[in-house]
Amino acid sequence: GLKVKCQVDTNKYELKRKVTDEEFTKIQLFPCEILGNWNYVIKPRR
Repeated sequence: GLKVKCQVDTNKYELKRKVTDEEFTKIQLFPCEILGNWNYVIKPRR
């Protein structure tokens, strides 16, 4: 069956921060094979 690990993130983050076009182009965003318009994968930068 499905196993999930989780951890609480108690860091504080800036609200309503806008992502710049340059930052957005660095995101490795790939559509899924099924319903790629709705579902996608974000891969790490490393």
